[in-house]
Amino acid sequence: MLKRPLPEPTQRQIMLDGQPVDYVLKFSARAKKWRISLNDKGLSVILPARTKPDVAEQALRQHTAWVLKQRQRQQKMAALAAAQPSFAPDTLLLRGQTLPYRVLPAPILKGAAVFDGHTLNVQVPIAADASVAAAVLQAWYLEQALSDIRAGVQRRAEAMQVRPAKISLRDQRRRWGSCSSKGNLSFSWRLILMPPEVLDYVVVHELAHLRHMNHSPKFWALVSQYCPNYKQHAAWLKANQGLIASV
Repeated sequence: MLKRPLPEPTQRQIMLDGQPVDYVLKFSARAKKWRISLNDKGLSVILPARTKPDVAEQALRQHTAWVLKQRQRQQKMAALAAAQPSFAPDTLLLRGQTLPYRVLPAPILKGAAVFDGHTLNVQVPIAADASVAAAVLQAWYLEQALSDIRAGVQRRAEAMQVRPAKISLRDQRRRWGSCSSKGNLSFSWRLILMPPEVLDYVVVHELAHLRHMNHSPKFWALVSQYCPNYKQHAAWLKANQGLIASV
């Protein structure tokens, strides 16, 4: 018996919290339930074969908050390809300094960021749109942040004689680090934008919570022992949090 061909993907639009949201409706013979997908190509809803198209709208409405949040995050990631307001259009902020960068179309399948010692070359496939460059740049930032933070935690943990459980990165704009009761440390990837000594202070701060899960005098004494200028670094964070949060 011949199988009924699947309908072709169709472009649709739905209003979510008063915002028009475009999406592509797709059908899949392998899908067992509906699925929402959001990538640099846009928003898609994949439905199992012979499912009523109305299910796509129901799924999107049920997950309105998630869809709008992810779409906003994607737009912000795309904005990374542009410069911060305080700097020239061809510079980025990295480790407290400005770094020249440029986007170069290249005959490659996937994007890549290559630092030549002076300029960060963001290579993207020929004819790729700006969102691809933004995603490549975001991935490069995360790689740099994880490398610096892990190295800092290892060095400071040995000196402070503490042992964190896990280290993770988060996309946070105001909270630079945290320590859980289980000894897990999480840090904002935006620490890589700050001067190294400020990043080091945040690392010491969170490691100190492995000894004192509070901000008692004993806690601050421990922070001061390993980071004597912590007040200066805390002041830098307060003065520059708006700039860092805007990235």
